[in-house]
Amino acid sequence: MVITPLMHFITEIGCFLFSYPYIKHGDILDYTYFWGGRSSCKRTFLIEHGVFNQVFRFGCEDIELGFRLSQHNLRVVYNSHAISYMIRPINFDDFCKRLIKQGRSQFVFSQLHNDPYVLKWTEVIDADKTWETIKDLFFLKLKSARDLDKIANMKMKYNLNIDEETLKILHNLYWWVFKACKIKGIIEAKEKMSQKIKNYQKTT
Repeated sequence: MVITPLMHFITEIGCFLFSYPYIKHGDILDYTYFWGGRSSCKRTFLIEHGVFNQVFRFGCEDIELGFRLSQHNLRVVYNSHAISYMIRPINFDDFCKRLIKQGRSQFVFSQLHNDPYVLKWTEVIDADKTWETIKDLFFLKLKSARDLDKIANMKMKYNLNIDEETLKILHNLYWWVFKACKIKGIIEAKEKMSQKIKNYQKTT
């Protein structure tokens, strides 16, 4: 499978999908590294202390479970010899949609556990203020990143070099848009909850 500039960025540079470049064999990690499909756990431990919360539709179900298990002394130990492969190409638009869903799940996670570290990890603190400062630029930045991503893929397809300046701009756009997508998802989930509360109040 061809490793596109996008896939290289999200797995090796921005680490929006896993963080393997920053951990080493034998590291003892916290629950935020309890990645679904990449972790194993004793069945008896799960039966005794909890399984996935089915309120989640996409994203955070593994980290939220890890958080609950950490209350019972869960520790994640990284074994670099335990190798798994994910043969699943990811394109720009699909990854943006994935991050918006991730943001929605992060908001749900933050509502389930009023823990300072959870609130920090889920990025819900000051999400409203952040969205107010970036929302007018969102679709412009999104289009710019999409267009440059297409150019980078075309260059790669025809074995043309991507110059350092273009790559730097592309990475900066990726950073901005991907972080903004998660914030967008958080705001959407928060607004949906607020609307449900309003609808409930009208009927009571």
